[in-house]
Parts: sequence; C-alpha cells; structure tokens
Amino acid sequence: MRLRELRRQGLDLVKLLEKQNLAFLDGLSALFHQDDRDQDSTRRGLRGKSKRSVLTDSSIESLEKSIFTAINSLKEENQNSKRIVLVLDGLDLLLASTATDAEMMMDLLAELREHVHSTIVTCAADSALTQSTTTPLEVNHIAFIAGLAHQARLVMGLRLLDTGTAKDVSGVIRVTRGPQGDDLEEKELLYFVGGNGEVKVFERGA
Repeated sequence: MRLRELRRQGLDLVKLLEKQNLAFLDGLSALFHQDDRDQDSTRRGLRGKSKRSVLTDSSIESLEKSIFTAINSLKEENQNSKRIVLVLDGLDLLLASTATDAEMMMDLLAELREHVHSTIVTCAADSALTQSTTTPLEVNHIAFIAGLAHQARLVMGLRLLDTGTAKDVSGVIRVTRGPQGDDLEEKELLYFVGGNGEVKVFERGA
C-alpha cells in the first residue's frame, strides 16, 4: 500500500518518522543478499529525518539485538510516553528460511513483550501450512501459530470468501478472543480492497 493511501486512512508514516515516534527495522531487503547500499546498517527512511535499520543477519540473536536497539531508541526520544507498540510483520518467514524453530521464536517474543506496551504479530495461517505435520516446516509453523493463539489477547484472521470473489467484497475478517481477552467482543466482518488501495470494513448486510 502506498504512503499516500496510508496517510488518507490516518496512518502517516513519514510524519511519525520525522517526529521520532516510529522506528523501522527492514528485515527483508538485505537479509539474504548483502547490497552495497546496505553496508551502513542505518539509512534514511521514507523521506523522513529518522534513520532506519537494515537487518543483515538472519540469526535470532541478531534480530533480538536489532529490535531492542529500536525499542531503546524510541524510549530515549519519547521519555514521556512509554506505550510502545511493537509490530512484527511476517515473522514466520524465519521458520521457513533459517534454522530458527518455534520454541526459539516464542522465547524471543516473550522477552520482547516485557519491554513494550503491546505486540502485534502477523503471519501466514494457510491450510497448506497448518493441516499437516509431514515436514519440519509444517511442525514448526503449527507450533508457532498455536503458541501465538494461546498467548494472545485478540486473534484476527483474514480470508477470502468461501464462495469465490465478489465485486463489492474481498473477504472476511474474523475477530476472536484469546485466552487473555475476556473483555473483548467477538465479531465477523467483511472487507473490500478497492482499486486505489482503499480498504473498507463493514458488517454483513450493511
């Protein structure tokens, strides 16, 4: 999704970077291929004045160190606000591409959660990865997904329509309570992704 579209929906990443309210760790660009431009582990990010970190080592130790560096930098810049939200997007990639296993990943998350207000983890939960335990990848993936679900306050799942595509509906959002979310309301909503990247969320029949 483009930055302009995110800004229109109320999420201005450039502004957050300029105000030092956002730290961005790029865990993909140079993780398996060392680019000459990434020899310096910090680079200017998203036209803002803030620097972003580039992960060049796929080890769990390097990932932990890089994330803690970002967390501590935010705490130093925003001493009046300690409610840091950690977003880990596609963390399950390490299960498929490195020697990291589910137990190591859950240990990492447990340590990180001690230092932030809340943690959001996104990962794939496709049936091909969760309905079989034939390969080590499938075993690790199922263990990781189950571990996250058992520790979560809220679980949000996105899927396409079971009946196929529709011109005004892209899929279904299912929000369920985790073991730590007794006060939350469970819901099932529909969402639609427009051609311009705009996303609409609405209830059935609305």
